[in-house]
Amino acid sequence: MTVRFKNYIIVKDLAEGGFGKVQLALEKKQLANRLVVIKTIKPSRLEDKQFDTLFLEEIKAAFPLNHPNLTTIYDYGRHDDMLYCVMEFVDGVSLKELITHMKKRKRKIPVPIISWIIKEAAQGLNYAHHFRDDFNDREMGLVHRDISPQNIMVSFEGQVKVIDFGIAKTEDNEVKTQTGAVKGKPSYMSPEYVNGKKYDHRFDQFALGIVFWELLCGKPLFKAPSVVQTLRNVDKCEVPIPSSFRTSVPKSVDNVVMTMLNEKPKDRFSTLKECVKELDKYCVTQDTADRTGVVKLLEKVYADERRGAGDRLRKKVSGAIIKDVMENMSPEEFDKIINKKKK
Repeated sequence: MTVRFKNYIIVKDLAEGGFGKVQLALEKKQLANRLVVIKTIKPSRLEDKQFDTLFLEEIKAAFPLNHPNLTTIYDYGRHDDMLYCVMEFVDGVSLKELITHMKKRKRKIPVPIISWIIKEAAQGLNYAHHFRDDFNDREMGLVHRDISPQNIMVSFEGQVKVIDFGIAKTEDNEVKTQTGAVKGKPSYMSPEYVNGKKYDHRFDQFALGIVFWELLCGKPLFKAPSVVQTLRNVDKCEVPIPSSFRTSVPKSVDNVVMTMLNEKPKDRFSTLKECVKELDKYCVTQDTADRTGVVKLLEKVYADERRGAGDRLRKKVSGAIIKDVMENMSPEEFDKIINKKKK
């Protein structure tokens, strides 16, 4: 039996967690179809009215965002007493998956490619941080608050996308500290946030800096066996320069990482636009620091996994469409098709 959700046909489940389900679906339109990702929230979460309101408010704020380095939100709301969000489907892997994949093969992501990926993610975040609401003529002041390797995707066509803007903040990523409930993954938080101080878009810059450092050094920066110790490490903010672990990291990249990871927000880049400018200076001198370099890397390391993947996905989509058509067909219509085939 096929599962329909509004005008979407569910193709397959992608993930399930404490917040709900993530599913790949086909959006059915009169003249065109497209693959999308649907996130639905578990009914148990909806008992919390504050969560319900927060989810819709944060999605509403992120809904107008339109940038090549951010996943697009197509639709959101309530359906059959269920909260949902429909987003762009990115055919690729998260940085977390890429890191794990490379470690298994005892390979490192080249420094120029890492720098280019971070530059692209920074462009998307900078756009969101300074997005203006034209109707009210003001900046929205958006902050992602959950930047981590899980929430940065790299497509097999070489695109870099920050995902879950407006969604990550509402999911099951909460820990408790003396300052109350905080959202996000502890090992990617900033010192000011951990200490309950005022924060702004430079929170995301710090988190992206952690991702940058970890990609370069091949190890966690602040993560410890316990949440408490992890938060203490963030608070101490002791950051060795990347080149002390990887000698191929040039001084210019060291400087960018260390600026992003400054303990004091005022000593970081004032905006990620400045960070992008500095990384651009390095990337333009490197042959592989571009979209083509990313595509070639993914083609090499995912060759076995990608072999036949497109055909398998097309079969799943075709199967879901055929089932849906058959199940919504009257016996008379079904007989007509069978008789035509016999002739």
